[in-house]
Amino acid sequence: MIEVNHITGVNTFNIEQGTDEWLQSRCGVITASRVHEIIKPGRKKGSYSEMRKSYMNELIGQVCTGELPAASNFKQAEWGHLNEELARDSFEAMNMCIVTQCGLVYKDESLRCAVSPDGLLMDEKEGLEIKSPWTTKVHVDFLLDREVKPEYITQVQYSMWVLDFNKWHFCSYDNRMRGEAQNRLASVPFEPDEELFKTFDREIPLFIEEMDEKLSKLNFAFGDQWRNI
Repeated sequence: MIEVNHITGVNTFNIEQGTDEWLQSRCGVITASRVHEIIKPGRKKGSYSEMRKSYMNELIGQVCTGELPAASNFKQAEWGHLNEELARDSFEAMNMCIVTQCGLVYKDESLRCAVSPDGLLMDEKEGLEIKSPWTTKVHVDFLLDREVKPEYITQVQYSMWVLDFNKWHFCSYDNRMRGEAQNRLASVPFEPDEELFKTFDREIPLFIEEMDEKLSKLNFAFGDQWRNI
């Protein structure tokens, strides 16, 4: 786990999520919310999805321009951000633990892979992924079925892979729910999936290699996004 961008000198662990500095630190970097696009297979056997190519070109564009990824202003995203702190507080109270907030951490000094956890239990080597659904119906679905979307599972597994953590809690939170606290916050713990880790070990280096080849054709290299900022 690397907490400092050695090119910019920024301690990314301590920056606030959503700030320009946080967005800049993620520029051109493979992040947890998008990693499912890298490993999603195409329709033909042995092929990749178009999502993989699109995501790669998006990252290449960020390296070449140094421009920040566009921040989402959707009401749904704002709702999730407003409720995240309440969800963390609720998780702490229900589990009698201390949750540490974090901006961004890289997997290693290559700075190619990073995660922005919604919370960390540092001593236990556990993390949180918090979702605050825009509609209560989605939250109720999770309360009753405890089913997690495949892309969210990939997200939490990638987070453990990057940080070498032992467990990740996928949480759904809705403060509009009445009754017991368990109605407002529900969570499912995930432990490392070794098969998925093997997929990351294989596919992410291939993705990075291909991305670097394309950057070279354009006379750019990873890291150029942080030059002269």
